[in-house]
Amino acid sequence: MVAAAMMREPREIQDGPAGSFAYDLAWTAAQDVSDRLARSVVVTDHVTAVTVHAPATADFELTDASGAVVASATVTARTSATIPLEVAPGTTLTAQGRFTWVLVLDDEPGFLARVAPRRTDVEPLVVEVGQRPYVGPVAVRED
Repeated sequence: MVAAAMMREPREIQDGPAGSFAYDLAWTAAQDVSDRLARSVVVTDHVTAVTVHAPATADFELTDASGAVVASATVTARTSATIPLEVAPGTTLTAQGRFTWVLVLDDEPGFLARVAPRRTDVEPLVVEVGQRPYVGPVAVRED
């Protein structure tokens, strides 16, 4: 599991002291990547990049539904990289491996958000069914 992270982007203050900055903040929730399974997300409006973190040095590839690589980078162990991304809204993107990644949404003025991927597979579940006698209400004897 990779810990949660916060990103901030400075922007000039429009109504305030000259040369001052405000900061737009966006939290990125932790993701369990120990299973190394594929995770996907659907692109929304205002997506400008993908930010990826790797616990070990590895090659990150983000693909669309046809399997075409839309973003890639070699990410050094315990570091993050932000890769510019130009993909149409509605596109499904997928990555696999021990990477924590999010789509970066950014718009002016002061809009900053993240969209995290989710597993799209169905986890196997073992269910045991058996026939048992019904236990009804307990009769209370009053003497």
